[in-house]
Amino acid sequence: MKLTGIGSTPFKNFDNAIEFSKIHDLAFFPEPKSYFLNPSLEPIAYFLKQTKNLPEIKIQLIGPVTFTNQTKKDFSEYQKKFYPLIEILKKEKKKIYLQLDEPILPSTTCEKNWLKESLNQIKNEQLIPLIHSCAKIPDNHFFSFLDSGNLAIDLDINPKFSTHQRLLVSGIDPENNNERITSEFFSFTCGYGLMSEKKCLNIFERLQKFKFLYR
Repeated sequence: MKLTGIGSTPFKNFDNAIEFSKIHDLAFFPEPKSYFLNPSLEPIAYFLKQTKNLPEIKIQLIGPVTFTNQTKKDFSEYQKKFYPLIEILKKEKKKIYLQLDEPILPSTTCEKNWLKESLNQIKNEQLIPLIHSCAKIPDNHFFSFLDSGNLAIDLDINPKFSTHQRLLVSGIDPENNNERITSEFFSFTCGYGLMSEKKCLNIFERLQKFKFLYR
Protein backbone atom coordinates (compact mmCIF):
# COMPACT_ATOMS: atom_id res chain seq x y z
CA MET A 1 0.00 0.00 0.00
CA LYS A 2 1.54 3.28 -1.17
CA LEU A 3 0.63 6.83 -0.22
CA THR A 4 -0.09 9.42 -2.91
CA GLY A 5 -2.11 12.63 -3.26
CA ILE A 6 -5.04 13.68 -5.41
CA GLY A 7 -3.75 16.89 -6.95
CA SER A 8 -4.38 20.07 -4.99
CA THR A 9 -2.11 21.41 -2.23
CA PRO A 10 -2.23 24.60 -0.13
CA PHE A 11 1.35 25.63 -0.95
CA LYS A 12 1.56 28.96 -2.79
CA ASN A 13 5.14 28.29 -3.90
CA PHE A 14 5.13 25.71 -6.69
CA ASP A 15 8.58 24.33 -5.78
CA ASN A 16 7.44 23.77 -2.20
CA ALA A 17 4.34 22.01 -3.49
CA ILE A 18 6.46 19.72 -5.65
CA GLU A 19 8.78 18.88 -2.77
CA PHE A 20 5.77 18.01 -0.62
CA SER A 21 4.46 15.82 -3.41
CA LYS A 22 7.78 13.99 -3.68
CA ILE A 23 7.73 12.79 -0.06
CA HIS A 24 4.75 10.61 -0.96
CA ASP A 25 5.37 7.09 -2.25
CA LEU A 26 3.84 8.12 -5.57
CA ALA A 27 4.63 11.76 -6.36
CA PHE A 28 1.71 13.67 -7.82
CA PHE A 29 1.42 16.86 -9.87
CA PRO A 30 0.43 19.64 -7.40
CA GLU A 31 -2.14 21.52 -9.43
CA PRO A 32 -1.89 25.33 -9.20
CA LYS A 33 -5.25 26.85 -8.25
CA SER A 34 -5.78 28.40 -11.69
CA TYR A 35 -4.98 25.09 -13.38
CA PHE A 36 -8.25 23.24 -12.90
CA LEU A 37 -10.22 24.97 -15.65
CA ASN A 38 -7.27 26.20 -17.70
CA PRO A 39 -4.62 23.47 -18.00
CA SER A 40 -1.37 24.43 -19.70
CA LEU A 41 1.82 22.59 -20.55
CA GLU A 42 4.41 24.72 -18.72
CA PRO A 43 3.69 23.66 -15.10
CA ILE A 44 3.60 19.99 -16.05
CA ALA A 45 6.85 20.30 -18.05
CA TYR A 46 8.47 21.83 -14.97
CA PHE A 47 7.07 19.07 -12.74
CA LEU A 48 8.45 16.43 -15.11
CA LYS A 49 11.88 18.07 -14.91
CA GLN A 50 11.79 18.11 -11.10
CA THR A 51 10.76 14.44 -10.92
CA LYS A 52 12.97 13.13 -13.73
CA ASN A 53 14.70 10.61 -11.43
CA LEU A 54 11.49 9.07 -10.12
CA PRO A 55 10.32 5.78 -11.68
CA GLU A 56 6.62 6.69 -11.54
CA ILE A 57 4.43 9.76 -11.06
CA LYS A 58 0.75 10.71 -11.11
CA ILE A 59 -0.83 13.68 -12.88
CA GLN A 60 -4.42 14.85 -12.51
CA LEU A 61 -6.34 16.87 -15.09
CA ILE A 62 -9.90 18.08 -15.20
CA GLY A 63 -12.09 15.45 -16.89
CA PRO A 64 -14.02 16.12 -20.10
CA VAL A 65 -17.47 16.01 -18.49
CA THR A 66 -16.60 18.50 -15.77
CA PHE A 67 -14.74 20.73 -18.24
CA THR A 68 -17.67 20.97 -20.66
CA ASN A 69 -20.20 21.50 -17.87
CA GLN A 70 -18.27 24.24 -16.11
CA THR A 71 -16.89 26.12 -19.12
CA LYS A 72 -19.89 25.56 -21.44
CA LYS A 73 -17.38 24.75 -24.18
CA ASP A 74 -17.49 21.84 -26.63
CA PHE A 75 -15.64 18.57 -26.15
CA SER A 76 -13.44 19.61 -29.09
CA GLU A 77 -12.08 22.45 -26.93
CA TYR A 78 -11.19 19.93 -24.23
CA GLN A 79 -9.35 17.82 -26.79
CA LYS A 80 -7.26 20.82 -27.86
CA LYS A 81 -5.99 21.14 -24.29
CA PHE A 82 -5.83 17.45 -23.52
CA TYR A 83 -4.07 15.85 -26.50
CA PRO A 84 -0.91 18.05 -26.54
CA LEU A 85 -0.28 16.92 -22.97
CA ILE A 86 -0.59 13.28 -24.00
CA GLU A 87 2.06 13.88 -26.66
CA ILE A 88 4.48 15.17 -24.01
CA LEU A 89 3.80 12.46 -21.43
CA LYS A 90 4.11 9.52 -23.80
CA LYS A 91 7.75 10.47 -24.43
CA GLU A 92 8.66 10.06 -20.77
CA LYS A 93 10.54 6.87 -19.91
CA LYS A 94 8.67 6.18 -16.69
CA LYS A 95 5.32 4.91 -15.49
CA ILE A 96 2.75 7.71 -15.54
CA TYR A 97 -0.72 7.57 -14.03
CA LEU A 98 -2.92 10.14 -15.76
CA GLN A 99 -5.99 10.85 -13.67
CA LEU A 100 -9.11 12.63 -14.93
CA ASP A 101 -10.97 14.52 -12.22
CA GLU A 102 -14.74 14.22 -12.53
CA PRO A 103 -16.58 15.83 -9.61
CA ILE A 104 -19.39 16.27 -12.15
CA LEU A 105 -20.20 12.69 -13.15
CA PRO A 106 -21.39 11.77 -16.66
CA SER A 107 -25.17 11.59 -16.91
CA THR A 108 -25.81 11.31 -20.65
CA THR A 109 -24.61 8.91 -23.34
CA CYS A 110 -22.70 11.76 -24.94
CA GLU A 111 -20.85 12.58 -21.72
CA LYS A 112 -20.05 8.93 -21.12
CA ASN A 113 -18.60 8.69 -24.62
CA TRP A 114 -16.40 11.73 -23.99
CA LEU A 115 -14.99 10.15 -20.84
CA LYS A 116 -14.60 6.77 -22.52
CA GLU A 117 -12.74 8.28 -25.50
CA SER A 118 -10.39 10.27 -23.26
CA LEU A 119 -9.50 7.27 -21.10
CA ASN A 120 -8.92 5.08 -24.13
CA GLN A 121 -6.60 7.72 -25.58
CA ILE A 122 -4.55 7.63 -22.37
CA LYS A 123 -4.36 3.85 -22.46
CA ASN A 124 -3.46 3.77 -26.16
CA GLU A 125 -0.38 5.89 -25.45
CA GLN A 126 0.83 3.39 -22.81
CA LEU A 127 -0.12 5.64 -19.90
CA ILE A 128 -2.23 4.38 -16.98
CA PRO A 129 -5.73 5.94 -16.96
CA LEU A 130 -7.65 6.81 -13.81
CA ILE A 131 -10.91 8.53 -12.95
CA HIS A 132 -11.09 10.49 -9.72
CA SER A 133 -14.34 11.50 -8.06
CA CYS A 134 -15.34 12.69 -4.62
CA ALA A 135 -19.00 12.64 -5.64
CA LYS A 136 -21.57 10.18 -4.37
CA ILE A 137 -21.58 7.48 -7.06
CA PRO A 138 -25.00 5.92 -7.77
CA ASP A 139 -24.00 2.27 -7.69
CA ASN A 140 -21.07 -0.11 -7.84
CA HIS A 141 -21.52 -0.60 -11.60
CA PHE A 142 -21.70 3.08 -12.54
CA PHE A 143 -18.47 2.98 -14.57
CA SER A 144 -19.22 -0.31 -16.32
CA PHE A 145 -19.60 1.53 -19.65
CA LEU A 146 -15.85 2.13 -19.77
CA ASP A 147 -13.38 -0.01 -21.69
CA SER A 148 -10.49 1.23 -19.57
CA GLY A 149 -9.88 3.39 -16.55
CA ASN A 150 -8.98 2.64 -12.97
CA LEU A 151 -10.75 4.37 -10.10
CA ALA A 152 -9.62 6.85 -7.46
CA ILE A 153 -12.68 7.05 -5.21
CA ASP A 154 -13.52 8.71 -1.90
CA LEU A 155 -14.36 5.70 0.24
CA ASP A 156 -15.80 7.78 3.08
CA ILE A 157 -18.91 8.47 0.98
CA ASN A 158 -18.59 5.47 -1.35
CA PRO A 159 -17.72 2.54 0.95
CA LYS A 160 -19.30 0.07 -1.48
CA PHE A 161 -16.34 0.68 -3.81
CA SER A 162 -13.80 -0.60 -1.24
CA THR A 163 -13.44 -3.94 -3.04
CA HIS A 164 -14.16 -2.77 -6.59
CA GLN A 165 -11.91 -4.60 -9.06
CA ARG A 166 -10.84 -1.33 -10.71
CA LEU A 167 -10.12 0.57 -7.48
CA LEU A 168 -6.50 1.77 -7.65
CA VAL A 169 -6.52 4.73 -5.23
CA SER A 170 -8.60 4.72 -2.04
CA GLY A 171 -9.44 8.19 -0.73
CA ILE A 172 -9.73 8.14 3.07
CA ASP A 173 -9.74 10.31 6.18
CA PRO A 174 -7.25 8.63 8.55
CA GLU A 175 -9.25 9.81 11.57
CA ASN A 176 -12.42 8.03 10.42
CA ASN A 177 -11.03 4.94 8.72
CA ASN A 178 -9.73 1.91 10.62
CA GLU A 179 -10.04 -0.74 7.95
CA ARG A 180 -7.31 -2.34 5.89
CA ILE A 181 -7.03 -0.81 2.43
CA THR A 182 -6.89 -3.34 -0.41
CA SER A 183 -6.01 -0.96 -3.28
CA GLU A 184 -2.41 -0.39 -4.41
CA PHE A 185 -2.50 3.31 -3.45
CA PHE A 186 -4.36 5.49 -0.99
CA SER A 187 -4.64 9.24 -0.44
CA PHE A 188 -6.43 11.83 1.64
CA THR A 189 -10.06 11.98 0.52
CA CYS A 190 -10.24 14.85 -1.97
CA GLY A 191 -6.89 16.56 -1.87
CA TYR A 192 -5.08 18.92 0.46
CA GLY A 193 -5.98 22.16 -1.33
CA LEU A 194 -8.65 23.55 1.01
CA MET A 195 -6.59 23.32 4.22
CA SER A 196 -3.69 25.30 5.66
CA GLU A 197 -0.09 24.25 5.04
CA LYS A 198 0.23 23.27 8.72
CA LYS A 199 -2.88 21.08 8.63
CA CYS A 200 -1.74 19.59 5.33
CA LEU A 201 1.54 18.42 6.90
CA ASN A 202 -0.35 17.13 9.93
CA ILE A 203 -2.71 15.09 7.73
CA PHE A 204 0.28 13.71 5.83
CA GLU A 205 1.83 12.49 9.10
CA ARG A 206 -1.43 10.80 10.08
CA LEU A 207 -1.64 9.11 6.70
CA GLN A 208 1.90 7.81 7.16
CA LYS A 209 0.96 6.34 10.54
CA PHE A 210 -2.16 4.82 9.01
CA LYS A 211 -0.05 3.17 6.33
CA PHE A 212 2.23 1.44 8.81
CA LEU A 213 -0.63 0.51 11.14
CA TYR A 214 -2.86 -1.18 8.57
CA ARG A 215 -0.50 -2.40 5.88
